[in-house]
Amino acid sequence: MAILFALAASITNAFATILQRLGVQHAPDDTSFSWQLVMHALRQPVWLAGTATMTGGYVLQFLALSYAGLSVVEPVLTLELVFLVAILGIWFNQTLGWQDWVGAMAITVGLGGFLYAASPSGGNSIPASLSWIEAFVVVLAAASVTALLAARGGPWWRASLLGVSSALFFSLAAASTKVATAYLKSGGWLSLLTHWQTYGIVIAGGAGLFVLQHAYRAGPITASQSALMIVDPLASILIGVSLFDERVRSSGARGPLEALALLGMFSGVILLSKSPVVVEAKAAAEGISLDSPPARKAAH
Repeated sequence: MAILFALAASITNAFATILQRLGVQHAPDDTSFSWQLVMHALRQPVWLAGTATMTGGYVLQFLALSYAGLSVVEPVLTLELVFLVAILGIWFNQTLGWQDWVGAMAITVGLGGFLYAASPSGGNSIPASLSWIEAFVVVLAAASVTALLAARGGPWWRASLLGVSSALFFSLAAASTKVATAYLKSGGWLSLLTHWQTYGIVIAGGAGLFVLQHAYRAGPITASQSALMIVDPLASILIGVSLFDERVRSSGARGPLEALALLGMFSGVILLSKSPVVVEAKAAAEGISLDSPPARKAAH
């Protein structure tokens, strides 16, 4: 059930990106990263539908985490890029290049190889308080350091490091979500209001979105998107193993096979993140003006 819900969340997030893109694609050029863009988007029913769809994607992720750990759910969410390419190619009849096909296949095969070799399982629903503190200190320190390092350097460097920082915040939000699912099962909806992890979702997720917006401003969206889609599942796996005691098999030949599978998956992420199809869709959904003319015809 967990993988099914995670797959549904990936598809839903891909549709959300497309709907939000359609909602802002005709916005005036001078509204990028401004309140005028927000006001324009709020008047577009299709953009509001995209926002509602994105919320539905988080609900599906919530349900997936109620059945399995971070080591299973978060890597599956990288399939959002694959579904995004598939939808744009089929629904909008866009021409897909070699990197779209190779990237999609690398992500799919790499993900399947990792889940088969690692066989993630087990874990605690609610970690000890001391473990939470340690995890938060480590992740927040890493996110802060990468954000500070992004203050100097070229656009690719800044965008990549800010993408890493936002991914770390999102991994904390996912960990808090995992605990919230346990409280919901044991105490119902009202119990969520009495535990700090619920507010941790909002704070960590909000921080991740804030930093990600600065990543989009700092440099190419391909840099920030690649960093985000690679670091988020990696950090989530590490948090799942260290904080939730999730079991990932790595003995014998499994360890090298897992590393090879992850390498293939992340290579696919980089390929798709550089694909003009994905770049245009993500940039438009975020209201970003690309410096160069679109490499392919925009969806319409």
